[in-house]
This record gives sequence, C-alpha cells and structure tokens, in this order.
Amino acid sequence: MSLYLHDLGPEAVSYRHLLDEVKRQLDITYDEFDCWIYGFLENKKYNIRETVAKLQRRFAMEVNELATYTLTDYMQESLRSGIVQFVGEDKLGRTVLYVMAQRDHPVSSRREENKRTFDMMLSYGTRLRADSKRCQMVMLINQEKASLWSNVDMTFQADIALRIAKFFPGAVDKMYICKMNRTLAAVAKPIFSRLPAIVSDRIIIISDSELKAGKLLEYFDESVLPVALGGSNDCDHPQHWAEHAALVEGYYAQLKEAVLGGGLSVKAWELTCLERRRAPSIMHSTASDLCKADSLVTCYSGMAEEYYDDVTGTDLGSELLREADEWKNAMRCFPRSLSLFFMEELQRWRIAVDSEEIAARYKILDEHIAVRREMDASLPEINVKATNWYKRIPMQLRFLYRFGFVALGVLNGVYFFAALVFLAVLSANVIATLFFGFFVRWNYIFPLGATLAMAVIQGFASCSRAVEMLVAMARGKVIRPFETIGTQLGSVAQMCLFVVLVAVQFIVFCVYATLYSPLRGLQVSFAVGWLSAVFIVAICHLVFFFDWLNARQRLRRGRHIIPLSLFVLLNLHEAAERDLDVYAITTSSYVICGIPVFLSMFLGIGFLISRIVGFAAAVCAAAVLASFTATYYLDSLSNALSGKLLRTAVWIASLVWVFDCYAFGFLNDGRKWYVPVVIASIISIWFLFVSFICLKKDEFHVLSRLTVVSLVILFCATWISSFPIVGWRIGLFCVCLMIHNALGMLVSRAELTNIGGVFVVSAAALLIIMSCTLLGWYGTSPHCALPRSLSREAAATPLTPLAEYHRYPVCSLRTASGLAITDLALLTQLVNSYGTDAFFFDFENWFNSTDFSYGGVVQEFFSGEG
Repeated sequence: MSLYLHDLGPEAVSYRHLLDEVKRQLDITYDEFDCWIYGFLENKKYNIRETVAKLQRRFAMEVNELATYTLTDYMQESLRSGIVQFVGEDKLGRTVLYVMAQRDHPVSSRREENKRTFDMMLSYGTRLRADSKRCQMVMLINQEKASLWSNVDMTFQADIALRIAKFFPGAVDKMYICKMNRTLAAVAKPIFSRLPAIVSDRIIIISDSELKAGKLLEYFDESVLPVALGGSNDCDHPQHWAEHAALVEGYYAQLKEAVLGGGLSVKAWELTCLERRRAPSIMHSTASDLCKADSLVTCYSGMAEEYYDDVTGTDLGSELLREADEWKNAMRCFPRSLSLFFMEELQRWRIAVDSEEIAARYKILDEHIAVRREMDASLPEINVKATNWYKRIPMQLRFLYRFGFVALGVLNGVYFFAALVFLAVLSANVIATLFFGFFVRWNYIFPLGATLAMAVIQGFASCSRAVEMLVAMARGKVIRPFETIGTQLGSVAQMCLFVVLVAVQFIVFCVYATLYSPLRGLQVSFAVGWLSAVFIVAICHLVFFFDWLNARQRLRRGRHIIPLSLFVLLNLHEAAERDLDVYAITTSSYVICGIPVFLSMFLGIGFLISRIVGFAAAVCAAAVLASFTATYYLDSLSNALSGKLLRTAVWIASLVWVFDCYAFGFLNDGRKWYVPVVIASIISIWFLFVSFICLKKDEFHVLSRLTVVSLVILFCATWISSFPIVGWRIGLFCVCLMIHNALGMLVSRAELTNIGGVFVVSAAALLIIMSCTLLGWYGTSPHCALPRSLSREAAATPLTPLAEYHRYPVCSLRTASGLAITDLALLTQLVNSYGTDAFFFDFENWFNSTDFSYGGVVQEFFSGEG
C-alpha cells in the first residue's frame, strides 16, 4: 500500500481504492505518482472513467504541446523579470511561488508566450522531489501597489485558470494574497466566502494587521518568507531572479529531451531522475516496496558489505544502528542456512504484521472519514428530534412530550403550506396579469416583458424559500433563518417561535369566539397562522443577511457564474474543456426535452388553423411543460452559466410562442400585431440558438460573455421603454424587482431558486392563464342547453282583459313600431340555445299569443298631467 497519499490527509486516503483502479487501467505501478493522480481524481469528482480520460489527455498534451515549446527572448526575459520566482517550500513541503503583481505589465500580443512560460514554471513547481511527492505548490502573492487595470489581464488569467483545471488539477493548493488594496479586499473577501469550498478554501487573504502579527509564519518558515512579507529571505533581487530562471530553463531542457527523445512522460522522467540519485536501501523502502522485493538481502548475501556501509552511512540514529549491530552479531553464530531461514521467516512475519497493521489503520480511517462526512452533511440542517429535548422530562411523560413536539411541527407545517399556496397564487396572478397586459396594445409586449421576467424570478425565489422551509420541517430540521445562530440555539429558537405562534392563535380564537362565533374564531386564528408563515418566508426572501451570518451555509451546487480574476489560478472543477464531450447532450435528453417543445408547436399551429379554444389552453400547457422540463434537466448541468442561459432562452421562447398564438388566434385585427410578433420571435430564436452553442463553450468564452451582456442590455432597454409607453409606475415597479434580483444573485450564498419553487409557480401560473383563457372565451360566447324562461303556470283566477293585454310580448309587439332592446335580448337567448327543445320551450313562453286582441279603452298617462 502507498504511504505517499497520507501527505494529503485522511480524506485522500479514503479514496485509495479508486486511485488503485485508475492506476491499474493506466498500467501505472509506481506509488510515487499517487498524490499527482489524486489531483485528477478529485477534480473529476472521483469518477474513474473520466479521470482515466483526463490523464490520457494530459499525457497527450505533454507530447503535443509541453515538449514542443521554444524559449524565446521574451520568455527568458520574463523569467528574469522578478514577477514570479520559487523561494523554497512551506511547512507542508509544497513549493512556494512568490508573485510580485506590481511588476507584471501584460500585453495581449504576448499571451501565448506567457502561457508557455507559466506551463514551464508550473511543471517545475509540481515536480517529484526526493523529500516530497505531493506535486503541489502554493502561491504567495504580494499585491502591494498593484493596479487592477494595469497589472491584470483577465483574459490571460481566465485561460490560465482553465488550463490548470484541465492539465494541472490540484497543482495550486493554496493562494495567499497579501497587501491587497483595502477597497479591493473589502469586495473580494465576501465574494470568496460565498464561492464553493473547492475555491474558497484555497484562497487566504492576509490583511495588514495579520501580516504584522506574523500570520504567514504559521504556514512558512522565516527563512522561506520574503523580507517584504515579514521573513528573512532576501530573494527579491536580480541575482536570485537569474538563478530561478536558470533552474526552470534547465529543468525544461531536460524535460523536452526526455519526452521527445526518450518517449517518457513527465512524471516517469522525474521518477527516473530520482532513482539515479538515491542509493538502494531496504531501510528506506516503503511497505509496498518490501512486498514487491524479488529476493531477500541479508547480512550474509553478496551485498552484505554494501548494505552495511549504506546503513552506517545514513543518518538513522544511534539506536537503530545499535539494533542492527546486535542482530548481525546474533546471526553470526548460526550456520548460513539456518540464519537465512530465520531471516526469511522474520521478514515474512514483519511483512504480514505490517500489512495487518496498515489494513487495520485504514479501516479505522475509513470509519472516521465516513462519520465525519455524515456529520458535515448534517451540520447545515440541525435535527430537532434529538434526545437532548427529553433529558429532564420524566420517562412517563416523554411520549406525551414528543407528541406535543410532533403536533406543533405538523400544525406549523400546515401554516407554511398555506403560505406557499398564497405566495404561488399571488405570484401567478401577477404573472398572468402582466402576460394578458401584452394584448392591451400592440407595443406592450416589450415594456411589460422585462417586468414579467423580473416577476417570474421573484415568484420562483419566494416560493423556493417556502419549499425549503417545508422540506426542513418535514425532515425535522431547523428552518433557514435559525441556522445562523448555531446548532442548539437554532432548534430552541424555532420551537419557541412555534409555541408563541400557537399561543397567539389560541388567544385570537378565544377573543373572536367570544365576540362572534367559534367558526369565526377558527377562521381568524388560522389566518393569523398562515400570515405569520408568509411574513417569515417574506423576510427570508427579501433580506439576505442570514446568508452572511451563517457560517455553515449551503453552497451553490455549481460553480459561480461570475468570473473573478483573483481566483483564476486555482484548482477549479473542470467547467470547460474545449473540443471535448464533457457537456454533450445525449439523444435521450434531446427527445425528452424536445417532445413538449414540438407538442407546443403543433398545438399552436392547430389553434391558428382551427381556432378551437381547447388548443389555445393546450399550447400554453405544453409551453410551460417544455420550459419546466428544460429547467429540471439543465439544473444538474455542471456548467452553471451555459445552463442558466439556456433555461432563460427556453422560457423566453415559450412565452413568445404563446403570445404569437394568442395574438393571431384571438384578435380579429391582426395586421398591427405583425411587428411585435416578428421582432419578439426573432429575438427569442436568436437567444435560443446562441444558448445551444454556448453549451459547448466554457464560461470564459467570448460568446458566453456576449450573450450575457446582450441579455442584460435587452432587459434594460425594455425596462427603459416602460416609462414612456406604459407609465412610470410600472417602470418603478420593474426597477425595484431588478435591483432585488441582482442582489439575490450576487449576495445570496444559497441557490436563488430550486426546482420545487419553480414547479409550484409554473403550475399556478399555468392554471390561472388557462382558466382566464377558457372563461374569457366561453364568457363571450355563452351557450344554453336548458330553457331559460319560466314555466307558464295556470293562474288561480282568470286574468282581466287589461292584464292579459299588458303581458309580454303582446304589449311590446303591438304598441311599438319595432323590436325593443328587451326583444333583442330574448332573441339572443334563443339563438344561443343548444337543442331544439329548449328553443321551442322559450319561444312558446316568450313569443306566443300574438293573435290576441283587446277592444276596450286604453288610458294613456303623461308626465305633464297630475
């Protein structure tokens, strides 16, 4: 078993079986490569197949790229400029690369040469050394008097970051940033803190006060630390820069010859160099080396004298030498064959004991790592069902006590579910109102489009918070606001809040039951409960300080979408490997996500042809289903930026398609709607096309950046247009939503939305839009299947001729010159009758007896007469 992996800690050792499988598939038998290979394994999230493929790409890069560089005058001058230099090793044996950011003046035309120079230095800094096989380095960055504008090339640093993730994973283990500008540090620290652990744990910003207090001496010896950072290493002068350049150039010259001429990989060549320098000695061998020994070397073998000289020539301590002498003297008195037998049995016994000891130690280590992972996974969500709630409760009352806690949680869970329904309905009503507002005027789709997009994000985010709380309560965990105050206090605070809410509801129930009725008391007390839950969810949604106070936050699943130049030299997960199939979408994914898309298209075409309102409702349902399916699939995509772009494009395209179908399907005068329909369709198709292309690109690609910028410009332009077209109120409402959404994306440590919140709001908005569509259609075109007139009942006493004359419709038909408004209303009801039975029944009741005549005197009354 390899002992080199212990240098990386117990977490790395727990994955040794995966590492052994990777080595077996690559036919690597050397244990010295374990730490280097583990960097690739960790980067690929412990996927063996992807790790093997990544290592094969690394080997190909060594032959096709790394070993083909030619040192130019600019590269040699850059190595001697003092921008970067190796100054020693830290206390963990990692190579220290000292960076003076002020001396770097990047030029875009020299990026390719700078990239080659960095490859050489990175290879040298992570080489196999006799005293360390970690193959890692740390960067000590001095930001004194450095300018973000003149000393930083973001494009080059982004390329370097991707190159490290692609070919040198795990190489840069830590980055210590010192003497950073206060303003820049104030901005960088909170941004770093909310990044995933694989990034934030590798960045350490040393403030001026910490630097003066000797914080760096915890990581570096004083002899390694430069004078400018509080150490005694006077390395920042041209002579040392030249020595550093000579080391790197000499290393690369030998590397190039070994890879191209000898056919070796870089690590195999480095291991060969180490084997040439060291003398063979069993005392220096690892347990795995002993297991692989072909023959046993003893005191009486042909190499006895060499072995003895090697042992005595090494600095192993007087005690170890004395034990070797005692064993040698003890064996001299036995015959050669017997001494060899003793030695072989002793060696076999030592190997067996050593193997058992290592296996037992690894077993304990695996159990420890498993328990620690379980504890780490449970830290963000504290279980309120722990037994410490019942320590001081008598055993006889514990069941009742526990039942009270469960009932309290269930009751408040009902309130939070009601709050989720309320927020979903409220968000859906706002979304539906803005959507139908598109049809008020032909140019309303653009100013109301930005407001609708912001309202959708707000609805998704608010309902996501409610879903998070419901899930936490269903699992017996602490809800999000109380995670900030610790394990025990958070659970106590949550239960106290629930008790207070129940007590307030009981008081409200008693008051209203006394003043009005018990039913009224139940209604008001329930309203108090769910309104309180709405208030809690709204506070968590509107205010983000909970994320800043919470040290055990749930980090984002994917890498943050904003590229920051300060962490580009880190071991990022491989978010983009150009020309590879990392983000290739399978055929089944295309089929699953494409079915609702094509279904929506066919239903929309059917509605435009037939004008059947059922197709209008179906096209809306299919469009929402297509958008939700794409959201659910792309939510697990590791490339965060491309996934978000494609999700946004699919939602925009679905909305525009429904708008197109409704505009031409319901509006009779469709000519003036050609302009908004055509423009909106072109924009949505363009975004959808570009977003699909971005799936094959990395987050730092220029196309992804241009797409994000164009999307922001589109939203800003539509928001500005809302002021002159719709009014300042809708513009002010939109800008408030935009500011809050921007803060949520930049400040919140947790995911802004989750799939549960998206589903609830999507379903609610779909139901409301479908209901409005169907009710609006059938409300303007009523149809009656049953008679609407009252039955003609026989009068108890015969009517007088005058009363009979004034009964409808005799009066209106005989005294008026034509049909009155009442007659038209009744005729309309007749026309809207489904069957003939209802038609003739109403006609007989309303329009018969037209042959009746009255021969009496009809007295007329005028307003002018008393």
